[in-house]
Amino acid sequence: MADLKLFERYSYSSLSKGTAPDPKGRIFKTPRITWDLSHILICGSFVDTVRQNYHCQLRPELYQAIKEAAEGSGEFQFLPGEHPWAARRMGKACGYRYALQDNTRGIILLIGSYYQAEADLLEGRPAHHLKIELSPHLLAEANAKAIQTTLDSFAFQLMGVHEASGVAVHLAVDVQQWSPDPQFQNRFVTRARITRRFDGISDAEFHGLSEVAVTYGDKASESITFGKAASLQMCLYDKSKQIVHADKVDFMQHEWSEFTGGEFDPSQPVWRIEARFHHSVVNEIGEGMGKQLKRWLDVVPHLTDMWRYALTINRAKDGTYIDPVWQLLRDDPEFKVPASGYRITRKKKLERRHFLRNPTGHPSHPREQKIGDVFAFGSPRRPASATGSVRLSATHSARATTMTRRRVGSLMFCLHPR
Repeated sequence: MADLKLFERYSYSSLSKGTAPDPKGRIFKTPRITWDLSHILICGSFVDTVRQNYHCQLRPELYQAIKEAAEGSGEFQFLPGEHPWAARRMGKACGYRYALQDNTRGIILLIGSYYQAEADLLEGRPAHHLKIELSPHLLAEANAKAIQTTLDSFAFQLMGVHEASGVAVHLAVDVQQWSPDPQFQNRFVTRARITRRFDGISDAEFHGLSEVAVTYGDKASESITFGKAASLQMCLYDKSKQIVHADKVDFMQHEWSEFTGGEFDPSQPVWRIEARFHHSVVNEIGEGMGKQLKRWLDVVPHLTDMWRYALTINRAKDGTYIDPVWQLLRDDPEFKVPASGYRITRKKKLERRHFLRNPTGHPSHPREQKIGDVFAFGSPRRPASATGSVRLSATHSARATTMTRRRVGSLMFCLHPR
């Protein structure tokens, strides 16, 4: 992905004194064009969500009490007389069996991994049994150390000995006097394979088995998402509409007014640009730094650098330049602490490769290697060593609707029953 050039930034003050740039100026210049972004109002930079994961042994008696509450009264108390938590059973898509929710403080505890048999869980075998999610309201009120203390105290109550295994973070910037134009998606540069826009479907394209690009209407969208939830996901949406549905109008308007010193205009829409870091992405960033970023408190010093990283690898363009508004939104907001200037690189694990099974049923070579020992290319003849019932042929068109197709280069390989 080629780098885009940056605009030079100036202010009216710096221009009146000469030609010296101003790194915080709102006038963006190239040799051929000038943009004045003085009207754009950044209404706030927020940590929208923190999800802390723990690996440990659940206390069996506490798990049973939560289970009975979720499948019975729907209320759970850690101690008699305490404020009750709403308890409910979760679906498998969530990954956890039960949830405890305290709406007063804005805390959700997801308990009991579906990826371990319940019998093993009750025997005390360790696994990723706890995820704690904190609301924007709580995150806005407490400092980083207090938040980590709260997270660890719940982990101790539920599990005793525990180990933080990762943290997911959502960072958001809210802005007035700007919204994505109808061609924004076409100007957006991203590594993400999935893009979604919501405002009425007009066109949809599917690329392969994992890539989807959807276009909705000719007008500007109300919500755009780039990427998958299990990676680094970028979301742009009309926050002023979302807070009405979420019943958070008073809270957010107070936050915007306080951040802007009263410049926020309640009659104008507010757009949110949100970078959602899955815990695996945060772990990769930590490994690239040579650090362990498993706890919220460890991540806090790097939040601003992470924001700039997200808006660098996912960016809007203006010709050969980065879009000036995107440059403003990338470089000006700060989260908790100023940027250190550290260049973030993710140390990704080697991609898992698909393995075939040999005639004895054990994993053999990767599909790309020695595939000729298992499959015949463009021939009905099977190798003497192959006993399976699948053959591979190269073709430029589908043979039948039941085929499974994978594109490699300019060839389409079709697997079908012999």
